[in-house]
Amino acid sequence: MKIRGMSVITFSLWGNNPRYTIGAIKNADLAPQIYPSWVCRFYVDATVPSEIIKNLASRSYVEVVTMEKPSDNYSGTFWRFLAVNDPDVEVTIIRDADSRLNMREKAAVDEWLASSLMFHIMRDHPWHTAKIMAGMWGVKGNLEIKTAIANYIKQHSKKLVYGIDQEFLEEVIYPLAKYQSLVHDEFYGGKSFPLPRENNEFVGQVFLSDDTKIEKHEESLKQHLITSENSNLKVAKQEFETGKNLKKQGKYKEAALYFQKAIEADKTYVPAHNNLGVIWQNQGQLKEAIISYKNALKLKPNFHPTITNLASIYFLQGELKQAEKLLKVAIKIKPDYVHALYHLGLVYKQQYKLEEAIKVFQAGIKYQPKYFDAYFQLGQIWEFLSQFDLAKSAYERCQKINPTAQYLFSYLGFVKLNLCDWKNYDAFIKQLIDSTAKYVKEEKSGFTIAPFHLNLIPLPQKLSLAVAVQKAESINHQIPNNKLQFSDPQKTGKLRIGYVSGDFSRHAVGRLTYGIFERHNRDKFEVFGYHLLGVSDEITETIKNGCDEFRYLNQMSTENAACQINSDGIDILIDLAGYTAYSKTEIFAYKPAPVQATFLGYPNTMGADFIPYLLTDKWVVPPELAEHYSEEIIYLPHQFPCSPMDISQKHFSRADFGLPEEGFVFACFNRHYKITPELFDIWMGILQQVEGSVLWLSFVVEEAMENLRRSAQNRGVKPNRLIFAKKIPHPEYLARLSLANLALDTLIYNGGSTTVCALYAGLPVLTKPGATNAARMGASICASAGIEEMICHSLEEYEQKAVFMGTHPEELLLLQELLKNRNGPLFNLSNFVVSLEVALEEIWNR
Repeated sequence: MKIRGMSVITFSLWGNNPRYTIGAIKNADLAPQIYPSWVCRFYVDATVPSEIIKNLASRSYVEVVTMEKPSDNYSGTFWRFLAVNDPDVEVTIIRDADSRLNMREKAAVDEWLASSLMFHIMRDHPWHTAKIMAGMWGVKGNLEIKTAIANYIKQHSKKLVYGIDQEFLEEVIYPLAKYQSLVHDEFYGGKSFPLPRENNEFVGQVFLSDDTKIEKHEESLKQHLITSENSNLKVAKQEFETGKNLKKQGKYKEAALYFQKAIEADKTYVPAHNNLGVIWQNQGQLKEAIISYKNALKLKPNFHPTITNLASIYFLQGELKQAEKLLKVAIKIKPDYVHALYHLGLVYKQQYKLEEAIKVFQAGIKYQPKYFDAYFQLGQIWEFLSQFDLAKSAYERCQKINPTAQYLFSYLGFVKLNLCDWKNYDAFIKQLIDSTAKYVKEEKSGFTIAPFHLNLIPLPQKLSLAVAVQKAESINHQIPNNKLQFSDPQKTGKLRIGYVSGDFSRHAVGRLTYGIFERHNRDKFEVFGYHLLGVSDEITETIKNGCDEFRYLNQMSTENAACQINSDGIDILIDLAGYTAYSKTEIFAYKPAPVQATFLGYPNTMGADFIPYLLTDKWVVPPELAEHYSEEIIYLPHQFPCSPMDISQKHFSRADFGLPEEGFVFACFNRHYKITPELFDIWMGILQQVEGSVLWLSFVVEEAMENLRRSAQNRGVKPNRLIFAKKIPHPEYLARLSLANLALDTLIYNGGSTTVCALYAGLPVLTKPGATNAARMGASICASAGIEEMICHSLEEYEQKAVFMGTHPEELLLLQELLKNRNGPLFNLSNFVVSLEVALEEIWNR
């Protein structure tokens, strides 16, 4: 059924010449991307191969009109004009099957549609001298053209040759259209096309069946463009080419001078404005870059490279909505512009729209199969989503594309840790430590990984501090030299405390802290929450309700976020994120509050002069280790809070989860990257000494579970003694913990929230502190829960205690009862908040 008022793109098609039949299919593919909601209408006869007709007709937006009378010589060229006679059609544009629909013509069509003129004519090549090009015109409304065509063919039946349709248009239609046409023609006195030309492309360009172009057409256009340039433009191009060469050599200041000279010669020369913007952007002069990009867009509003460059600055500044809006415009202009697709993926990634980001990066790869940066971003997203097998594949693809990218070694290595792939483990750790040392010394061959990931390896603490300091310095360098200078608020009443986090949701930090906010003493404190992500759930709502003010900073630039915090009059600003995913440490570098501290969310030093205080306890950072921290340590009685948790009342049996009814169940639900070969040796030794025991771990991707099963087999333990628990809702997860007898902590990086949850559910945890913050969290939590006897002082003690408890499970009953009573300081959140407030007042009064 036809749709009245529709917009139609029409083509004539007869015979089996692939130049036209394949061209028809390619245009049918392009149509919904370039002209969404338009209908493609193909007028065909019986000489067109049936498979071509079926292919075209299979599309919902395509109409195939079969002509009863076959094309006689070139009479078929007139068929596509017939839609102008169709009362169901509101707008008709007529095209050639052997050219391609493109965005340059679409921009011209949009300008015509916005005008009051009935006809549209395009000429885009010096050979386009006809008054109307038969495949490059359009009509709004209807004309009684069918009779005119029939009469014209009858009169010229003996000379139906190539170009007869063009003669008809010039003799019959042009007299009607002459004063009612919008003409886009840059050669013979028409309106300039709204989109610039790319290389030597032109509207109406002929393509062969294999998508090759006719070279003499392009060469003719090129020569015409060269000879028609004015003298100013020639000077501008010469200066621009010099600047471009200097830019390639990394001589940015010199290049900028030549780009400016090009603009002085011809102010309308868009490439000079755009490239000058790129120079300013590379130099960190973002305001100047924005001016240059906007100057370019005044001249060419739809120039997609400049639109994308401008969007990339908004992205850097954290203006994500503005960046997203511009990038969508660029992609609408040129759907296959991979640079815009990549930056839109970055925007979605930063907005935590990870599924959308994956789709956009994959679209970029579709158009550019060896797109290194897109694969790398996919690797990072899949790694964050714990899809480590996919992350590994993405990083390996990056390696194939660029085998010289040394830093991929560390990313792949970390993914392998998540997969419990311990091949060459010792060599990997040594190489990463050695390389990190070189990186800190600024040697070109050095590389490292994010500071957070370095907590997973036995990095010397002196080196760990150096990495943190370097990270902080790099953040300082991102802040403009003329950064805002904030004045300290005049203190007249309550202290205003601001908490900054991207984890105010169902995240470890959110679960532990959500009860703190409402418990602050409102006679002394006002509480502000600053959320770095646009996500919200029941924990977010509880935190929001517990704050005096709660703000989302996810759509703000770091500078604007700092301004907001300062205008709120915050006295003490607390970072709950550190160097973790979705943190915005740059906000703290602006120093929006007179006192700034880090607490809980990051298990190491920040190495930052703009965060001078660390809130912790003496278990996590004993005084003898304080020298490895850049911060002044402010000691709390206990570092870890425990907000109330809901435990499901569902009754679970061991059989529900494949656990033995009688055997001893050791459990560890820490992330798998925290498991090391040395620790796994100990665990397997424990299982061998405790008959009938099993080790209960969290469910991960199959590759990781298979690696662990294989490692158990290699150590003389049957793989079926490892049991993997799938993820379930948190209240049920807590209830399920009662099925285990004893939790075994990891060593290099202890459990944090995982350990708190276990103890809250009544499951004892055995831990052994190390030398770093990450390796001492378990001891802090166990001490705070009142079970210091679960803190071991050597690996031998750790193994012996586990074996003893595994063979004497009755010894755990008192501990389990003690934990269920929740009398330890860990479970007294009100007292914790009082001690936190004492520490905050101490900092403020210094």
